[in-house]
Amino acid sequence: MIFVTTGTQLPFDRLVAGVDAWQARHANVEVFGQIGPSRTAPSFPYVDYLRGRAFEQRMQGADLVVSHAGIGTILTCWSLGKPLIVMPRRHDLGEHRNDHQLATVAHLGQVLSLAVAQSVEELDALLSRPWSEHVPQRAKGAAAGRISDFVNALPPAARA
Repeated sequence: MIFVTTGTQLPFDRLVAGVDAWQARHANVEVFGQIGPSRTAPSFPYVDYLRGRAFEQRMQGADLVVSHAGIGTILTCWSLGKPLIVMPRRHDLGEHRNDHQLATVAHLGQVLSLAVAQSVEELDALLSRPWSEHVPQRAKGAAAGRISDFVNALPPAARA
């Protein structure tokens, strides 16, 4: 099962539509989404928001997580060893108030070898590869300190 999570603040129609288009060609793959205030109604089952235990259960039951580049989701997948594809929201497309998610994948992506889709085409290609390739790689040695330094340097709003 693919668990799609877009965060809760703003619509992320590009991600929702991209997963929906891929799933239309792979109908045998179960997808469930937490899509926030999206303006796109996908064909797969979804809710606007999941809270607490319901979110944790979807995350733990997923074979793959497809998400915005939210630091909380990235670090949760990293700690669980859960395959993850991230698509950063872009300010120039009206998907966020700034480009902090691009900064997140630029910096944290190097430390964790994240599977990052910058476009719907890249998302489609990553979804079509073996999902086991998308497990964030745990940093070793000095790199582990860089993760904690990076997270602690983020403004509180960027950690959501």
